[in-house]
Amino acid sequence: MAHRFRSQYEAYLSAKLTDLGQVWSYEVEKIPFVKPEENKLYCPDFRIEGKGFFIEAKGLFSASDRKKHKLVREHNPNIDIRFVFQNANLPITKGSKTTCAMWAEKNDFLWAHKVPPASWFA
Repeated sequence: MAHRFRSQYEAYLSAKLTDLGQVWSYEVEKIPFVKPEENKLYCPDFRIEGKGFFIEAKGLFSASDRKKHKLVREHNPNIDIRFVFQNANLPITKGSKTTCAMWAEKNDFLWAHKVPPASWFA
């Protein structure tokens, strides 16, 4: 049976194994593994002293930022991070129907448009 190898060296080695009388199969099993976690640090924009929460100011809200904030929340469920969007009605990507505000609500983050509401500080 002819095989399609990923490199010339794999093709060479397959021929050598055959010459050595070995029975072999190529890429027939998938072995699960877990990638080691990558330790990162996130520095929120503003810590509101005496209130127990942080404010993250967002103009552009990239996919990597959104992913980061979901991971920060997952690993720190007791930390209160709130978003103040420069434009809460801006789509998260060009052509998306999901706005920054919609993303925040879907992911259970408090948010505000342009300035935080006074109720956050009461």
